Amino acid sequence: MGRSMRAAGSRKSLFLAICYRCHPFLAEPAVSAEAIDDPSHNDAAEADAMFDAAARHCLDNPDRAAFLDWFADAGPGIAPALAADVEASGGPVARFFRLFGAAIYNELPLPQHRFRASRTPLPGRNEPCLCGSGEKFKQCCAALAASLDLSEYNALAFVLEHLPESRYAELASSPVDVLDLGDVAEQWRLDDQHARVVALLAPWFEARTKLGGALEFLFVILTGSYFALGRTADADRLMQLAIERGDKGLRAAAIRERSLQRLDNDDIDGAWEDFAEVRRLEPSHPSNAVLELTLLISTQRYDDARARARFWLPRLERDRDLDAEHIIELVRRVIDDPRTALQAPPIDRSEYPELAQLDALLAAAPPIAVHHIVAAHDDGEHLIEADARLRRLEGRWADVFPSRKPMLTGLYVEHDEAWAEPERWLEVLAQESLAWQSFEVLDDLVLLVADLLGDGARDPLFDALLARAVALLRLHVAPAGNVSGTLPWGSTDNRPALRLLAQAAYSADEDPASGAASDAFLAAAELLLALNPSDNHGIRDPLSLGYLQRDQPARALAVLERFPEDLCGPALNQMLALYMAGREADARAALAAARPRHDLALRTLVDEQAKCPPEVLQQVDLVVGGPAEAWHYRAAARGVWARADALVWLREAL
Repeated sequence: MGRSMRAAGSRKSLFLAICYRCHPFLAEPAVSAEAIDDPSHNDAAEADAMFDAAARHCLDNPDRAAFLDWFADAGPGIAPALAADVEASGGPVARFFRLFGAAIYNELPLPQHRFRASRTPLPGRNEPCLCGSGEKFKQCCAALAASLDLSEYNALAFVLEHLPESRYAELASSPVDVLDLGDVAEQWRLDDQHARVVALLAPWFEARTKLGGALEFLFVILTGSYFALGRTADADRLMQLAIERGDKGLRAAAIRERSLQRLDNDDIDGAWEDFAEVRRLEPSHPSNAVLELTLLISTQRYDDARARARFWLPRLERDRDLDAEHIIELVRRVIDDPRTALQAPPIDRSEYPELAQLDALLAAAPPIAVHHIVAAHDDGEHLIEADARLRRLEGRWADVFPSRKPMLTGLYVEHDEAWAEPERWLEVLAQESLAWQSFEVLDDLVLLVADLLGDGARDPLFDALLARAVALLRLHVAPAGNVSGTLPWGSTDNRPALRLLAQAAYSADEDPASGAASDAFLAAAELLLALNPSDNHGIRDPLSLGYLQRDQPARALAVLERFPEDLCGPALNQMLALYMAGREADARAALAAARPRHDLALRTLVDEQAKCPPEVLQQVDLVVGGPAEAWHYRAAARGVWARADALVWLREAL
């Protein structure tokens, strides 16, 4: 559907920051502006807790006035950290929570209101303020109330958590926001709550004579849950219903699903007939690429599959409104090797039974503990060294594990030798629990698994190893949350820990489920840059892009202005950050400085008809200033340029 999830609590709580800027009865903040923007300070969990408590209360007592009285009294107990901050700043806590209660109530789609939010207008300028102060609204909370926007929360998720399943059918005849409903259902499906999905969505397809609109979104989710529950007959009936009664989009979605079913049943001719019908209904739909390539590969037409993948790739990549990264990744795998492109598992674990042993050993590993000495030098640089006991263990490890490290700042290395006698190093891991406290050992294991995975693939073991390594590093260098010194890459003792952190950052960046704007990536990348300000791993490129995707140009500039830029990504990101920050003259100066080296990238960025160059399809190494570098930047960053209305400016400036 091209719509990102608006799951419960998807927006960080910026309540306190808004209040400090807008509310006249609050004193100066007791924390810095940087701390206010820090997700650890503004924990979204408290916002979720307030929404959850409000939904639960209002299902039993939807009266607005009674709710506001209750929330003014109960709110501080629900969100104690927020209440403590307000109290420390001199604010009246009860009035504060009454105001927030009003904003929350305005977003709740209660069944008493037919599952639509019942928004109460703000008071008139000269009317009493809704916080209960008795002052005129214009002189009290007008600025805060106007700035308090909670619409990013999918409040329906909280209502459904406390609504009995027996009442789910009521939503099908209500004016509820169907996309919000679909977001909740998709989250339940991902959490394997398939029975709840069926109870929530099946009524939408039972009573209607005509099906259309956003029901395509619900159809895809419901079909998936039917299959997950083994209810194939119900899935078939739903597909037939959608084909008979659906609009063009819903019919196409159902026929695509039927085509795959026919393929599974070896009805090749029927599957191709369905594909022809889908292409007639929606010629350019991205899901057609998946269906066509699946049919070609399943019938061993590998050359045709690669040719059609090359046809699809530039069309998918140049559509900036298309949210189909997983489809693009499949198309690229088909171009690389159509014979293996549809194989989901990145590792054939049957060939490496030792991975199951490694899984079990990691699961039984002791809690992380300090066994390294972080020695400080006068210049603020630190050296992280294993203590005497851990050094002895690492010596034994080196005797049984054929360690190989990447060249320079690389994150991958071929590691076939380690599989010659894996029982030797597995025995050390089983006998010496201390090994799980070693950056050297964890670095070797991550490099080993990364080599098996291949570029961009994922595996739970890889993620678990990285999670342990990052937690271990934080325990040593930031036990209280703040980094007190740096770990220069030039010291070889520091490299295992820094490489593990870089692995974690780039893994989160490359994961379609997270990406550069995700909390997981930003946390790892910010720690990496704090520990290694020289940025040997080039993390400032995706980090600055992540900030721009979050509409935080000041943070992007704070990173980028520390380095004289000649690389394509950071140079163009800095230009965009200046424009987004309203510094157009500086943006033009940055453009003039970038053009000699990056003119091709700039023109590729603004070209609506740009085509994927052969270098990308052939996976040729990037050349600075070359077409592949230009295309990769366009694919990664064009969306944020477009959202910032910067493409028009750049086109005119060029």
